[in-house]
Amino acid sequence: MIAKRIDNGIVEFVNKKNYWTNKKKYKVFGRRSAPQIFDSSIVDRIEKKADLGNLLILLVYIDNDNMICRYDKHEEKLMGIHDLQGFCDLLKMKERATRDFLKKMMELGVIKKITIAATATEKSYDKFYINPVITMRERAVSLPLYKLFQESLDAVLPDAAIHDLQEAWQAEFEGRPLQQRKIDVGVLADDDDKEIPDDFLSQLQMDPEVVEVDNAREQARAAEFNPFLAAAIVNEYLYRGQQPQLYAMTDGGMVKTGYSADKDIYFTVNTPASYLGKKPKNSDVVNFNAWFCDIDAGKDSDNHYFDTAEVEKRKELMKAVINQLPTPTYVNTTRNGYHIYFAADGVDSEDEWRRVENKLIEVISIADKAVKDPARLMRMPGSYWHKNDKSAATGCESYHCHPLLANRVKYTAAELLAELDKVADNVKKACDNYQQVFGGNINEGNGKVAAKVNVAADNNARINDIRSLTVTTFDIPATTTTVDNAKNWLRQQSLGEFLQIANPSSFNCIFHIDEHPSATIYHNESGERYVCAAASCGVSGHGWDIFDCVMALANCDFVTAMQYLMKAFNIKEG
Repeated sequence: MIAKRIDNGIVEFVNKKNYWTNKKKYKVFGRRSAPQIFDSSIVDRIEKKADLGNLLILLVYIDNDNMICRYDKHEEKLMGIHDLQGFCDLLKMKERATRDFLKKMMELGVIKKITIAATATEKSYDKFYINPVITMRERAVSLPLYKLFQESLDAVLPDAAIHDLQEAWQAEFEGRPLQQRKIDVGVLADDDDKEIPDDFLSQLQMDPEVVEVDNAREQARAAEFNPFLAAAIVNEYLYRGQQPQLYAMTDGGMVKTGYSADKDIYFTVNTPASYLGKKPKNSDVVNFNAWFCDIDAGKDSDNHYFDTAEVEKRKELMKAVINQLPTPTYVNTTRNGYHIYFAADGVDSEDEWRRVENKLIEVISIADKAVKDPARLMRMPGSYWHKNDKSAATGCESYHCHPLLANRVKYTAAELLAELDKVADNVKKACDNYQQVFGGNINEGNGKVAAKVNVAADNNARINDIRSLTVTTFDIPATTTTVDNAKNWLRQQSLGEFLQIANPSSFNCIFHIDEHPSATIYHNESGERYVCAAASCGVSGHGWDIFDCVMALANCDFVTAMQYLMKAFNIKEG
């Protein structure tokens, strides 16, 4: 609580909580996941619905200090709007209508403008700010923003906050020392003693940047990428407006959990009808929300993650690959690389989803070939990478995952397939460049789905058959069934017999150089699964079915694998 002591007409606030951030901002409102009107009294005075709609657009396009911005696709970040044309482009309105709208908003105190004086190298320009009493995408107000909207803020803030902000302003910009301020006891607000609720002071997972109003301190710099907009896009296109289904690893496997910054948190991209207690199976998925891929820097020769300096070098060329792709809906920056998402539009079957997913992995040759199953759990955007209990991550610090790109775009299956065909050659060049610089396939670097199968498997005639998509070692009586029935039937077939592995309970993995038996094949309700215990192997943990094994061995897509298996098992469609 904030206590008050009155002595000789001077009010002193004691036992105060510290509401100042390390960016010299004062916490006045809570973090919000969407634009929210804090005080509607000003907004209620807006008569036209069209004006209210335009205002709501502006409330989305503000940066950490409430400056109105536009998203620059070339720079891939928010840039401040400095003139009338910028508002015309953002609101998609003609010049006269835009000018009239801005005039109304300024008269109502919704928007204020400051002019940055010209320098020897730059012309003067304007900046426009939204009144923080209406909404904020930050939980704290900078001193310049407070001074710009002081009249509005003083009307809603408790005297303790006003006292702090005015003293800090004097010390910062007027050269006066911090000192107690005489306050008329009669104007002390009833809520001076109220402590700001803890949820208002929850940890903010973004780095706010102070925008100075003082011309002498003004720096001509572009606004940072707006994580608020990125979060809105994740919620709309990946979570589909629902609470994300979150999971964390335990001794019993992946289990349902709540969000925590202290552990690795994963979410279901494509979701079951209900939130399951354990990691969902592919057969559980009913909502196909997005396609995805994982580009990862891998590990060194000792099976340890590369240090951050090396990872950053690799990320630069990874970004060159991303720049050649169709516009992603979202790109999540992880400690070791990027998770790339393309939101799906109208995809309602696993076959349709897999057809595009396999094409995506095929086009992006440096993507992790194991990350392609519909029920895959991916690292939650905005969460933390830890893995500090893994030997491979020894000495690695935790990493805060954050957006690289976020775009309001989604694709039908046909649209994304067509877009991937258009960019395939350029993506291949960028992937080849990555491999030339850092050596080999990215998936060899971390041991996942090596481009060449374990040499020890070369003597296995069946595996060589699968590699070349031939069927010389198969002699199976013909069966007639539907394609859907064939898929389920094939997943139930013995992988040990299919791969001609003598001891399927323990054998040397065929997907990496394996000096000691680390692989096993087991059966569950969804069928036969191939798993490798080696942490560096792409088959570890998740497990592959018969289609995954064929796609990895033959380096083909799902459709080709399906056609091959139907031929190998002598299945006739009927």
